[in-house]
Amino acid sequence: MSKILVAAFICLAGIFAQAGSSNLCSQMTIQDGRPWPWGSEINMPWKNLSGVWEVSDGNCENLFLFKVGSDANGDKVVSITQYDPKSCKVIAQGLGYEENKYIYAQMARHGKSYNLTIHAFNPSSVNGSDRFAKGSLRMTMGNSGFVMALTLSPVGEWDMKSAFEITKASSSESMVCE
Repeated sequence: MSKILVAAFICLAGIFAQAGSSNLCSQMTIQDGRPWPWGSEINMPWKNLSGVWEVSDGNCENLFLFKVGSDANGDKVVSITQYDPKSCKVIAQGLGYEENKYIYAQMARHGKSYNLTIHAFNPSSVNGSDRFAKGSLRMTMGNSGFVMALTLSPVGEWDMKSAFEITKASSSESMVCE
């Protein structure tokens, strides 16, 4: 078990660290501790998805810019950019598509990649399972109809998935930097 936790921590440190950047925090916790109700996702709230979203463990913050669009077939896709809010440097980029009520993307930068998924839940289904969670749920910018979760995992290593609550910081489709 400790080997898995160490491997997951090293993977996350690599995901959230950018060589040469002293401003980017590089030590996200393994996950938020909430037992998310996987399999009970609601339909993706596409109308509310575009904008800047925050993932934080209380000490380390990363921002994701989501831009909703369509592919050549008219299917919805989301362009995803992960960036450091302090330096405004891009950490990774990817293109996500919906699969079974969640969005799947493979994020990449400088030859390194990781899997990212975005999930939407009814707040009552998450509230009923949060007895081990760190902190309370934060509703998404003026919308109490859903709670969002983001998962990260090394490519090909789904069992090393780490999950975090993700909240909307801005409806702007531009990076918001400090």
